[in-house]
Amino acid sequence: MILRVGGLDLASRSWGANGTAQIAFETGMPAAWVSCDVDTVRWPSGRTLTPQELAGVIDRWALDSALAAVAIDGPQAWRDPDAGSRPGVGRWCELEARTPGKTGRFGQCFPATYTAWVQFSIEVFELLLRRPHVISVDNSVPTPREPPSPGRYYVLECFPTSTWRASGLLPLPGHAKADASRVRASAATLWRRFGLPDWRELDHHDHLQAVVAAVAAAAVVGGPARALPRGLPLRRASSRPGQWPEHWIEGTIWDARPAGDVVPRGEKLDAVMAGERASELVIERGVALFRELAERANAGEAVGVGYAQFACLLHGVSDFAHVAGHAFRPSDSTVVIELAHEVTRAAGGRIVVTRGATSILAGMDSFVWSAQPPHERPIKAWSSRWGALPYTPEQWRRVFPDGLRRLYSDGVTRPAGGRSRR
Repeated sequence: MILRVGGLDLASRSWGANGTAQIAFETGMPAAWVSCDVDTVRWPSGRTLTPQELAGVIDRWALDSALAAVAIDGPQAWRDPDAGSRPGVGRWCELEARTPGKTGRFGQCFPATYTAWVQFSIEVFELLLRRPHVISVDNSVPTPREPPSPGRYYVLECFPTSTWRASGLLPLPGHAKADASRVRASAATLWRRFGLPDWRELDHHDHLQAVVAAVAAAAVVGGPARALPRGLPLRRASSRPGQWPEHWIEGTIWDARPAGDVVPRGEKLDAVMAGERASELVIERGVALFRELAERANAGEAVGVGYAQFACLLHGVSDFAHVAGHAFRPSDSTVVIELAHEVTRAAGGRIVVTRGATSILAGMDSFVWSAQPPHERPIKAWSSRWGALPYTPEQWRRVFPDGLRRLYSDGVTRPAGGRSRR
């Protein structure tokens, strides 16, 4: 049986800012991809983009295309008002998926600049779920879900950046950091990682994120990917006069990774520990990270990565123990710096980084700092184990000044004008 699913990178600013994708796969053991298309929705002309209008277009798209599921990159609910002192300021799924914006109690967002987009997205979900043929997907029922009956479809929340990470890939940065060439490179990596069909050069940021969303939708209904739920089941909060109306709270963010993966094979730090070359995919992510950090340094930012953070970013996991089999130890620093030098070599060598009148030849290791403020480089980092450095500690500090150094946060930038910020 062939199933079709859709993905939407939701925007509230204009119709054209919404990215869309549609994927088909054949069910079975194993399931197999059949087709992948982007820009699959014809947006209405002459009509203002509102939650009501967008929900109507999504519904017609899902029904006309016989989609089994639609994944939307946007929040579906507010934080549980009775969450109390639970960690974080947003929903549990947002804490687990590390979303840059957090949805607080009814009407609250962190930062507040997210409010209009969050309210728009939640209303779209609300309007869809009022339809009797639309089914919410949460983690209270195991996946894969049985395909819905004809004329019905699932709707679910996703966060593409988290799926990039969960799949062992460097996340696609926000629009400001991802030009067409970066989007094409990320798309090619995604296609290879998941074995997606119908490859063609894709340089549209929003449509690429919609493909990632569609992969999550496919995973939920038995496609060739593994579904990863984050958060709590979606439920209704009762109204409280003078405070808030009845509304949806919590909900699940769905990630995906290639079928059968737990931690991508051949990509553990153990390979470097054994003196072997790290996998091509790990180094590819490292080169992309190195070039981004150098670019940001030349733009006046002092952004680096912690030792354990660097290993986790390159291996696509959130916990160093998933990389090395144990919590980070000081003795692991040497292995991490060796990996940084391998990344520098793969990038074609050091990159000139300048601040004011000072320039240094920076390697990836120049951006690996202590995770604790003020993010210093340990004394051992200046040793001659890997040869003399082409700059002094004083020159490094002038390029990365005290008080300005901070840690990398996956390249996610805030949106402008209501575009999806995730």
